[in-house]
Amino acid sequence: YNKMGDLLRAMGQGDAARRHYEKDLEIAERLARAEPERADFQTDLVASLVRMADVEPERATEHLTRALNILRDLDAQGRPAPDKAGWLPGLSLRLAQAHLANGAFDAATDTLAALLALGAERVPAPVRVTAFFLEGEVLSRTRRLREGLQAFRRGLELAQAVEDLHLVAEGYFRTGNAHFWLKDYENARLALLAAASLHEDQGVFEQYSVCYQLLVLLSLEVGRRADARAFLEQARAVLERAPEGSGRDALEEMTSLVSAERHLDGRE
Repeated sequence: YNKMGDLLRAMGQGDAARRHYEKDLEIAERLARAEPERADFQTDLVASLVRMADVEPERATEHLTRALNILRDLDAQGRPAPDKAGWLPGLSLRLAQAHLANGAFDAATDTLAALLALGAERVPAPVRVTAFFLEGEVLSRTRRLREGLQAFRRGLELAQAVEDLHLVAEGYFRTGNAHFWLKDYENARLALLAAASLHEDQGVFEQYSVCYQLLVLLSLEVGRRADARAFLEQARAVLERAPEGSGRDALEEMTSLVSAERHLDGRE
């Protein structure tokens, strides 16, 4: 049932996939109840619950919470499957993201704290980096901007230490954005320029354009119209030569920059 569900889902037949996943979940629950001492049946149940979270986003936190509790119980009993060591931190991160998306900030904080408490030996560096970023987002969205900035910095420093350039770029963007909201414009400018440079190198033009939108807004905020115009032209020069399907899409998202340019010209 799960393989057929995967196939149907890949074909875009979500409802049919969900019905197959429901059948798979019924079987997994029955086996797990019949032989609770078997860790493999428990992890099969976890996999089934995760699939249900994929096709029932409105119940994602319910399915993921149940799946995570099973993994935590196995871990507490010293029965985790050796080939599934990454499941506990990975699922913890996904549940925290789901809580954050739902605005359940306390639940997200608790889940992230439990994840980071597992320690560096058990949680891969990219997962820890993302956990710090999510922690910063929770703090920022609950108006603790300076604490959020510190969390973003912890994530950025770890990303730099393990030389994960994708996460380094995200870290610079997040710290730059935090500095922007704290009105620390010079540090915001430096961080956003670093993020934009890395995004350009990686061909992530959508994020590149967002960095430059903030740089334009930042320049306008401090009255540096010449800088704003220069940033606008730099962004256009890069995005106009971006590949079809990425750069073109990014150009579509640059309406705010056009508006900013009109403001510079005194036309609004």
